[in-house]
Amino acid sequence: MKAVLCSFKLFEELSKMSNKVIIVAGNGFSGLINEHTSSPSIIETIQDIYTPLSINGKTVEKLSHLKKVIHESNAGKDIRKVEDKNISKITQVTNLNGIVLYNYLQQKGFSPIVINDFEEDYSLFVNTLKEELLAIVISTTFIPFKQHLTFIVNAIRQMTTTVPVIVGGPMVHLSFSIFQDHRAYTDREILKKLYLFFELDKDIDYYIFDRYGLKTLALLLRKLIQKQDVASVPNLGVTTDNAIYFTQHRPEIPDIADEFINWNKVPDTLLRDTVSLRGSFGCPFKCKFCNFFFFSPQMMIKPRDMLMKELDQLSSRRSVKHISFVDDNMLLNHKEVETFCQDFIDNDYPFTWSSFIRPDSINKNNIKLLANSGANLLTFGVESGDRVILSNMNKKENLDHTLAVINGLGESNISTSTTLLVGFPGESSETVGNTIDFLNQYKSSGTALHWFSPFIFMMLPKVRIEEEKEKYGLEGFILNWKHHTMDSLEAAKQLKRLMLEVTDVFYPYSNEHLFADQILSVSPLDAIKVIKLTSEHVKNQIHYKKDNHSQWTKRNKFIVQQISEILA
Repeated sequence: MKAVLCSFKLFEELSKMSNKVIIVAGNGFSGLINEHTSSPSIIETIQDIYTPLSINGKTVEKLSHLKKVIHESNAGKDIRKVEDKNISKITQVTNLNGIVLYNYLQQKGFSPIVINDFEEDYSLFVNTLKEELLAIVISTTFIPFKQHLTFIVNAIRQMTTTVPVIVGGPMVHLSFSIFQDHRAYTDREILKKLYLFFELDKDIDYYIFDRYGLKTLALLLRKLIQKQDVASVPNLGVTTDNAIYFTQHRPEIPDIADEFINWNKVPDTLLRDTVSLRGSFGCPFKCKFCNFFFFSPQMMIKPRDMLMKELDQLSSRRSVKHISFVDDNMLLNHKEVETFCQDFIDNDYPFTWSSFIRPDSINKNNIKLLANSGANLLTFGVESGDRVILSNMNKKENLDHTLAVINGLGESNISTSTTLLVGFPGESSETVGNTIDFLNQYKSSGTALHWFSPFIFMMLPKVRIEEEKEKYGLEGFILNWKHHTMDSLEAAKQLKRLMLEVTDVFYPYSNEHLFADQILSVSPLDAIKVIKLTSEHVKNQIHYKKDNHSQWTKRNKFIVQQISEILA
C-alpha cells in the first residue's frame, strides 16, 4: 500500500509541472586528435593519413559534416538513386545510452525525449525546446573531452538560460577521479582544457559523477520537480555562482533489472536498421592498455531469460535488421558461444548480429553455429602481431589460434575486424613489422573480406600500464608520450606504414551497395581514412592480385567508382 501511495504522490507531483526531459546521447566527435592532446608534429603526421576531404570547396572533418556534404552534393540530382545505394542513411544506430536513459526515466514517470546526435538532430532539439521542460540531460558516453561538451552546452545556452543542464556518464566519472588526484597526470592547464571541474562552468548546473548514476539522476529530477534543495542528493557536483561543491559520494549498486529495456515501449522514431544491445558489462581480463576496469570493475551479466525477452521484443519490430552487441567482451567461452548461437537459431530471429569477442571463445566446432545464427561481423582485440608486445600488454592471446579463427570465420562468410595498438612499450619498427606479417596471413574469402582498425597508443588516464611507468621510461598524456623504444610521433609514422603495407583487410562487407553506408557509420576517422587511401591501396594491390583475385579487384574498382560518384 505504501509503495502505491508513493507512486501516486510522484505522479501527482509530475502532473503539476513539466516532466519532459531531453536526453542528449552524443555528438559524433572523434575526439582525440586535437591541439590539446597532440603536438603539432604528431597532428601533421596523422593528418598525412587522415587528411580531411575537400569537397566543392568545403572541408569535411566529421561524419555529420560528411553526411551534410553528401546531401548537398546531390541537391537537384536524383536523390532516389542515392537512397537506393543506402548512402543517405549514414547514421543508422540510435546510441544505446540514450535508449537506456529513455527506458529508465520513463519507468520512473518522466517523459524523456532522446536527441541521438546533437548536431545531426539539431532541428529536433530546437523544436523540442519550444515545449516546457524539466531539464536537459547530457550523457558523455560518446563525448570524450570537455571541449566537445562545451560546444553542446554553449549551443544550448544560446537557446535557453533557464532549463537546468545535467551532465553525467564516463567523462564526468573520469574527470572527477582525475580532479581528486591530478598530480598523477600532467600540468593543470592541459587538464583544464580536457576535463571537468578544473575551472568553473556556470552553464552546467549539475554533474553526476557516480559510475552508474541512474538512481542519482531520478532523485535529482524529482527534487527539481518538488523545487527542493538538492544537497541531500548524493553523487552530485553542483555549480554555484563562485564554485562547484560536491555532495556525498554513495556509490550506486547496479541493479540488473534497471538494464532491462522494454523495447515494446521504445517509439519507432528511436529504432533504425541496427539496434545496439548489451548482454554484459565489464571484462575479467586485465590488459595493461585498457581502462575498462575503471568504468566497470565487476562483471555483470544479464540473465539469459532477460536477454532473450529483449531479443523476442525486437524480433517483432520490423525496422530492425541487425543487432550490434556492445558488450566489453561478449561470450567468454565455447559453451556460452554455443548456447547463445543455438538460441538464435531456435528462435529464428529475423536479424543478423555482430559483437566484440575474444578469439579463444571460438573454435572450429562452433564457427558453423556462429554462421547459422546470423553472425556477420566479429571484432577481436588482437592489438599486436608480436608476441613480446602481447606479453607486455598482459594480453593473454595465442596468435596461431587467432589466425586460424579469423581465417575459419572468413571461410564461413563471417567478416572480422581486428583492433590494433601501435606504440605500446617495447614497440619498435621490428615489432610493427611482425604485426604486418601476421595481418598479411589473413585469407579473404570470396564474399567476406577482413578489415583492421589501427589505433595509436594513447596514454589515457586510469590504464594499468601506469603502474610500470619507470620500468619502460613512460612519460606523457593522451597522444603526447614517449618510452624507451618509441615516441608518439614515431608511432604515427609506423601507423601509416601499417596501413599501407597490410593487404586484404580493409573491407568487411561483401555487398558493394552497402559499402559506403557501412564504412561511413564506423567513425569519422575511419571514413576519411578509407576514402583517402582506397584508390592508392587498390592500385598497389591490383598489381599483386590481378591473376588470382579478379573478383576482389572488381569489387574494389566498384568501391572507388562509387565513392567518386557520391562525392563528385
